[in-house]
Amino acid sequence: FFFCIFSFLSAMKVLFLFFAFVVLYSVVLGQCTDEENRESCRAGNFCGMIDVCDGDGVTELYDCGQCVQGYDCVSNSCCVSECTTGRCGTFTLCGQEVECGCGTLEICDTDASQCVGVECITNEDCGDNEVCNGDNVCECDVNFVLTEVGVCDVDPCTNCTDINAVCTTGVECYCRLGYEFSNGECVQSTDPDGDQTTDLHFRQTLPINSVTEVVPLNFEENRDGSLTLFDTENRPHMLQWIESEQFTGGSYDAQVTVNAPAGSTFAFMADVGQGDFDNDGYGVKFANIGTGATVQVCQVFQGLELCNAAVNYPTFPSDSDVVVSMNVVRNGGTLISVRANAGPVMRSVFDAGEFDEGVVGFFFENTNRQITISQASVIIGQEEPLVDLYSCLSDIQYGDLFTELTGFDITLPQRNEFFNGQCNVAEDEPL
Repeated sequence: FFFCIFSFLSAMKVLFLFFAFVVLYSVVLGQCTDEENRESCRAGNFCGMIDVCDGDGVTELYDCGQCVQGYDCVSNSCCVSECTTGRCGTFTLCGQEVECGCGTLEICDTDASQCVGVECITNEDCGDNEVCNGDNVCECDVNFVLTEVGVCDVDPCTNCTDINAVCTTGVECYCRLGYEFSNGECVQSTDPDGDQTTDLHFRQTLPINSVTEVVPLNFEENRDGSLTLFDTENRPHMLQWIESEQFTGGSYDAQVTVNAPAGSTFAFMADVGQGDFDNDGYGVKFANIGTGATVQVCQVFQGLELCNAAVNYPTFPSDSDVVVSMNVVRNGGTLISVRANAGPVMRSVFDAGEFDEGVVGFFFENTNRQITISQASVIIGQEEPLVDLYSCLSDIQYGDLFTELTGFDITLPQRNEFFNGQCNVAEDEPL
């Protein structure tokens, strides 16, 4: 009897241990989940061995196999796309955040969750004197510019701060016409012994920036009222005919007589002295005067001379009096026409507003031989002309000049003594 009881208790102990093992097995495998895990496994979201529930709610291991091509099985048994395929950003799969980064010289396009290639990410990715900008593109650092050969070099404008200097970014820093670099500055050499003859109708802006109404350097005022230029330093010179300003606001005609040696240069300029640059304006330049004379239409802008291609000009002989005529017409823009003697007319049209005021100017180059200008005049329509660089004119001479300038053989308007040219001698005094 006792044996039977012992056998029964032993059997019950074995049964109890069996059920305890089953419970312990279930605990070891984990909590039983629902059928969705199995379906998710079949869909490829899981990989390897995972816990699933059988039909009786018992946990069992289920082999999901490998991930589909292009995905990796990570430690939490989730199939995650390989980051190297261009996918980037932070993804939450199977309850775990997975971070995908990008490769070298790639950034993550967060909108598309894709890696895109860029030129740079840090300054170290760029070349010498370059920085990486906010668009991940290499550009020249501050005070550097891109040269024609594609490298960043020091911008010449960085230290181009002289008041008489002009700079084109990345190209060059240069001194305004009539100035040259000396000890890092744009300076004009002045001749303390230069001719200081006074003529209240002109201002010289080259080679000095004079603020007085004088013709101080290298000009000699002749007995007949003309001016002769001779500069042993062979510098360019500019004269502004300041009295012409009252005539140049609209359309006008002007002329001057020039006697220049072979090889020299003379330009007849309109609307000179615009803005902050004394010598800005436009006109026609006759160069290499003599048998090989050429002509160009030029504009001086911010001290820089811009000219079209030179062409031969047949009627500007050297060492002879040559009458240079200029006609300026304002009609929405400015049409300028210039000729020497009876030679071809050179014309050019400039947009309205470029230059529409200023004075008549005379520009000279190759000045180491004597150049003389005389008999300058300007007129509007049939008004009384302004005359300069003449000796004293009689009324008859003045009337003949008016007819020559205007083409009108009419009674001369009331003559203003102020417009009598350089009448500095008595009318009957021999020249």
